[in-house]
Amino acid sequence: VTITPSVDPFTADPCNGYTVTYRWAIVDACGNAGTDQTITFNVLPDSEAPTWDAASPTVVNIDCTDDINLAILSNIPSATDNCNPVILMQASDNTTPGSCTGNYSRTIIYSLADNCGNAAAATHEVVINVSDIIAPTFNAAPAAITDINCNDPLPTQEVLSGSDNCSAVTITPSVDPYTIDVCNGYTVTYRWDIADDCGNTGTAETMSFDVLPDTEAPTWTSTSPINVSASCSDDINAVIAANQPTGVDNCSSVVLTQTGDSNLPNGCANSYIRIITYSLSDDCGNTAPGTQQLFLTVTDNTAPTFDASPAAVSDISCSDPLPTQETLTGRDDCSSFTITPSVDAFTASPCGSYSITYRWAIVDDCGNNGTDETVTFNVTAAQPVNISATQAPLVLACGDALPAGTPIPYSSPDGCVSGSLTNIVDNLISSTPCDGDVYERTWTGTTECGQALETVQTITVPPTPQAPVFVEGCETTWTLNCPGETAVITSGTNSGVPNSDTNGSFDLEVTNAAGCVETFSSAWDCPLILPVELLYFRGEKRGEDHFLEWETVTEINNDYFILQRSTDGFHFIDLAYRQGAGNTTEPQYYSHLDEQPMLGENYYRLKQYDLDGSFEYSNIVVLVREAGNGSASFYPNPAADILYYEGINPQAEPIIIEVIDVLGRVLYQENIDLPEGVFTHQIDLSSIAPATYFVKVTYTESGKTILEQVIKHKP
Repeated sequence: VTITPSVDPFTADPCNGYTVTYRWAIVDACGNAGTDQTITFNVLPDSEAPTWDAASPTVVNIDCTDDINLAILSNIPSATDNCNPVILMQASDNTTPGSCTGNYSRTIIYSLADNCGNAAAATHEVVINVSDIIAPTFNAAPAAITDINCNDPLPTQEVLSGSDNCSAVTITPSVDPYTIDVCNGYTVTYRWDIADDCGNTGTAETMSFDVLPDTEAPTWTSTSPINVSASCSDDINAVIAANQPTGVDNCSSVVLTQTGDSNLPNGCANSYIRIITYSLSDDCGNTAPGTQQLFLTVTDNTAPTFDASPAAVSDISCSDPLPTQETLTGRDDCSSFTITPSVDAFTASPCGSYSITYRWAIVDDCGNNGTDETVTFNVTAAQPVNISATQAPLVLACGDALPAGTPIPYSSPDGCVSGSLTNIVDNLISSTPCDGDVYERTWTGTTECGQALETVQTITVPPTPQAPVFVEGCETTWTLNCPGETAVITSGTNSGVPNSDTNGSFDLEVTNAAGCVETFSSAWDCPLILPVELLYFRGEKRGEDHFLEWETVTEINNDYFILQRSTDGFHFIDLAYRQGAGNTTEPQYYSHLDEQPMLGENYYRLKQYDLDGSFEYSNIVVLVREAGNGSASFYPNPAADILYYEGINPQAEPIIIEVIDVLGRVLYQENIDLPEGVFTHQIDLSSIAPATYFVKVTYTESGKTILEQVIKHKP
């Protein structure tokens, strides 16, 4: 038998897989064929991705002059697949600029797959780094430079050009450091540096030339001789320095050297001619031909001056000796000088003023006269006699007779005029119970220079002390009638226990300013007090209205208040009703605005009613509604010894200030002249006993009257 193996025909399909059948045929020698034997198997589909032959990235470095496309083609990455050809694709192609034009990086990313669509998971990068590493070169060397003289300017540096294989070039011209040596000459080197945009530096080009030594002498620019005039007071060295000969040199500084210096007399001691001779050279020792001369003529034509003006001389009296004339000092810039003091002619006047002038003349040895110094003072006439307009008041003892007047001597302050006032006249000017008899004694006369003199003295014959005004209560107080009176209790007591319903008496000894003494008796009574303690009752003007207010500290069985008003202080009418608080220990505040006060004085008081119908009155508040302009205030109120009156005096008119007690008696009076405008005046209450008073201010020309209630308390 013969067995023949074979493979059935099949179509290869790597991507989807395919089937392969192996076959065996058998036949004997007689041609009898047996049944074929077969076996089939599958070739599986390709599911494996291709792989890169080399790791990523592939980095290639080339010069900027190389062919980058050739570099890319030469470095395409290779790959292998187990069953199929590979497919290489560009995924991206990016260029990243470098630090200069010739430097950059190009990155190409490839992806990989086979014919069955099996893709490699990773990509492959090919990085082409392009660099400019070749230095630029000059297109030509600089031209040679001819040597120059020391006074020639440096030649303009040539502009060179250059080239580079990849980027622009920069050529920087400069001059190498050198030391100037005009006298010996020196070398200057010009330099050109070349670089491209990528910092590649080429070989510098240089060119040197010499600056030749200074061999030329300076020349004179001034004309000899130079004639200059100066004063001996001038700074001679400065004058010489400002007028020296001058010269110029082609390359270096000129040096002026004095070769001679002599003086010739020229009249006055400090006048002369100075002759100075100069030579001229430069810093390199080159000397100009010849010399030049400066003729300086110095003269003394400046006048001397005083070091300081004389001090002012105070005016003197007709009785004073002439003051010693001050000794002045001076100065002259060139020579000695003389100062001559003198007094200008004057005529004395006995009873009138006249002037005296002290003079100082100054002259130097060359006859130059300075400006005279003078000082003038006055000799005053006999000063007016400053006799006091009033003599010290004289208060006599009780019963003393008016004494005879005696002459009053007088003298001017400077002692030039003196005498006595002998013409004496006495006049009785007032006679009151409080002040007694007041005389005015007048002395008159005329001085030898015709000055009229007058002085006045007030002589008071004191009265007998007046009976005080007693204000009876639990504590009896009193008001003395006359300023200066004092009172002392000599027996008994003037007070009892408040709210005790008891009474008593006492004797009061009153002494006036003259020492006269009288004794008066009074009594006190302590009734049961009403149960309202009033802290204050006061008022103030608000425009044309009057505002009243009061406050209680405590109230016991208080029913109500009646606010009353009067125009004379005696006859009151009810104005307003205010309900009381009954019983309270807390402060209570009450007020009322009187919108229709009467013209002139308005007297206000409170009438307080208790629940049982009993009542009592408060203090009286006085407010004035004025028909014209003006305002006034009195403070502090209550006051101790001093009360201030502040007001407006529109016309600068005199005023009369009076302090009046509740009985209408004038206890204090003052006539004063005030300036126009706002003023403050002090009223002395020290001689008045503590009590309630009225202060009356009368403007004597306009007739305007202001009345204010004030309280004098114990100091």
